[in-house]
Amino acid sequence: MWAVRKAREIGMTTFNGSAGWLSKFKTSNRIVSRKVTKFITRASSSSAVEIATFATSFVHRVLPYIHNYGPDCVYNTDQSGFNLEIHSGRTLDTKGVRHVEATAQSISSMTHSYTIQPTVSASGRLLSPLLVVLKESSGRLGPRVQKTVFVAENLYVMASKSGKVSKEIVSTWFTCVFFPNVHSPATLILDSLSTQNNDELIQKVRPANFEFEVLTIPPGTTSIAQPLDVFFFR
Repeated sequence: MWAVRKAREIGMTTFNGSAGWLSKFKTSNRIVSRKVTKFITRASSSSAVEIATFATSFVHRVLPYIHNYGPDCVYNTDQSGFNLEIHSGRTLDTKGVRHVEATAQSISSMTHSYTIQPTVSASGRLLSPLLVVLKESSGRLGPRVQKTVFVAENLYVMASKSGKVSKEIVSTWFTCVFFPNVHSPATLILDSLSTQNNDELIQKVRPANFEFEVLTIPPGTTSIAQPLDVFFFR
């Protein structure tokens, strides 16, 4: 119906969109029947356009900072979680079996187990040290862990009960990792996660007379506007 309607709009009154024409059109444009993997609404489609617009606008907002202060003074930081134990979601079993089980050393190790938080400058320089947050039931590094954990100059290791970053860890990261290793003026690109993008917390730990500004990535755009998501966590 769409093809017939378009044909009428341009004055092709004899075109009827036959089955033969449709088959040739699909073949020439490599159109085939595919399984639907995701359903979206028209509103979702429109939202995707808006998100792309917001992302482009944010990038244009960041560019003057890079131009005025230099690429080594503009940073982006974000967290990424990792599992201690990774398994494939598939295995071999007898055809027709409804429940397929696999053995793991630890079920808890197959969920979120530790977090890293890299920081990269607009010039591509990776800030050192790298924050690593381990998952410990006590929420801190016990004496045994402190003795056995791998120690390196380019790692700053902490712990939490969830293995994720908390406000206390963010405060320590700013105090011990970020500010000691950057120069004023500095600009930090953050997503809108309140745990880390907390102005009150940042102002408490910001060194005196240190020129510093946070640029917040618009919600929903991090996959296309956050440097670490686009180029690093791949």
